[in-house]
Amino acid sequence: MDTLRRLPQSMNRDGRTEYVTPGTGIVNRIADTFEETALANLRDRLKRAENLVNDRDASSSEMRAALRLTIAEAREVLEVATLRGERLETLTPESDE
Repeated sequence: MDTLRRLPQSMNRDGRTEYVTPGTGIVNRIADTFEETALANLRDRLKRAENLVNDRDASSSEMRAALRLTIAEAREVLEVATLRGERLETLTPESDE
């Protein structure tokens, strides 16, 4: 039997951990889209933050706001990495040591 795939927390508004059987169904495709979106959002956020850092006229409040948003996006990407790591562990054969 396949191991269940843990879904991103952002897919569940009430904070419960939810799982789905791995595959190509709609829920898996939605989860994949959530993950891809998180990666794209962080890429975009990092570009914006870099532009702001290089802007000599940027205020400290603008910098703090950019940092808060970048941290939020980084947390999402950390969850994506964790979820993908869990899926990789199910694909890696166990050692016979």
